Amino acid sequence: MLVMTGALGWALTWRVHEMYLRNAAKTASTLASAAIVSQLGTGIFAQGLESEDRALIEDLLKRDLRGADIYALKLWSPDGVLIYSSKPDDIVGISFAEDPEVAAALRGELVAAIKHRPEAENVRQFEYSGPLIEVYAPIEDPVTGRTLGIFETYQPYASVLGEIRFATGLLWAFLLVGTGAAYMFQFGMVRSMARNLVETEEEVLEVNERLETSLTRIEEHSLGTLQALTAAVDAKDSYTAHHSLSVTDHVIAVGRQLRLEQEDLELLERAALLHDIGKIGVPESVLLKPSKLTDEEFTIVKRHSASGSDIIGSIPFLQGLVPLVRHHHEHWDGSGYPDGLAGERIPRLARILAVADAFDAMVSNRPYRPAMSLTRARNELLRCRAMQFDPEAVDAFMSALDSGTIRVVRIGGHGKRSEMRLIPRSFDSTLHGDTRHRDCSISSCSKTRSSAPGASSSSTAVTS
Repeated sequence: MLVMTGALGWALTWRVHEMYLRNAAKTASTLASAAIVSQLGTGIFAQGLESEDRALIEDLLKRDLRGADIYALKLWSPDGVLIYSSKPDDIVGISFAEDPEVAAALRGELVAAIKHRPEAENVRQFEYSGPLIEVYAPIEDPVTGRTLGIFETYQPYASVLGEIRFATGLLWAFLLVGTGAAYMFQFGMVRSMARNLVETEEEVLEVNERLETSLTRIEEHSLGTLQALTAAVDAKDSYTAHHSLSVTDHVIAVGRQLRLEQEDLELLERAALLHDIGKIGVPESVLLKPSKLTDEEFTIVKRHSASGSDIIGSIPFLQGLVPLVRHHHEHWDGSGYPDGLAGERIPRLARILAVADAFDAMVSNRPYRPAMSLTRARNELLRCRAMQFDPEAVDAFMSALDSGTIRVVRIGGHGKRSEMRLIPRSFDSTLHGDTRHRDCSISSCSKTRSSAPGASSSSTAVTS
């Protein structure tokens, strides 16, 4: 029994250590990428850095990254050549393609290691903070998946070590308490056994409470990563932030109209706030393009739902959101993306999110088109009922809209808020203007994403 307990304890200790190390590596690479790539773009890895680029990176390192315990940064080209280092004594331009860690990162692997002793390349950082976490993180092309370059970061191991020791200490305490309880159960007397069981139960409850506290810290750490990603998306397109908040209000209203359980309402709320997080991989030139998208650009835009589900899926406590984020662009008739699901094969909550997402896209002003009137947007939803949208979700949305539960607030071009009211009038069935936009607010409830000016509304509908 003692041997088994020891083996299990060491296995769990190793697993906790690897989990914290991996999480710290992902956080460091995400923060570095969000801070630098969003400012300079991915072309810096192939084209090299100008003096003003280096100055901007130095400023970002001092202003943003050091606040996240990242004290040093290096950039590598896709050929393994060092193109930037925050260490002044590093020689930029030398190839390290044969270095095992650089080579692994060039193959698309996230490499993280703990440096317990100083080496030539990290003496200054080691003197400042002691043992280090060294991370090599590949930056991949969102379209081809090809590695564009590498970030290398250094951060103190001490900031993670305290949490690792705390978590492993709790695990060992739990194992030892459990083993002691089992031993007392086997060899104790009947009267003392009952007393020991009560004591063990109290101890287990205390351990569980402290484990929950530790897990909460892990969740907060992961939420920090999501917040960095969301901030990067908002920096690209401020519409996304307003849109996500409005969609969140709409799905909650529809969910209450359908009398969903509280658990489902919470899933809808989180999914609505994060449903467009995959747009972190869509270039600004595509997101903000004021004219028709090419086939290639539209293909990039359509990847955002799958990319968003991959990001969400990497965080354990958000696993329940994955189907909603992935499938909120599926159509009732099977013509949507990314998987072409149809009818009730589409998750019910994703079908609700699709209606709210499309409606808010229609009534919002965008750089490439003005907002629809509320009457027109309402008629579009009704026209695409049972084609693009789930009939039940559309009916519930209409009921919430008619009852005043859903109130539409338009965010204008200068940040001014104005409430839209439903004005009865005849509906013009002709939709003018180009329809291939990255929020796809005029899309297809049949098979097409694009139409010429003056196309009939029978070939157009809504999504976001």
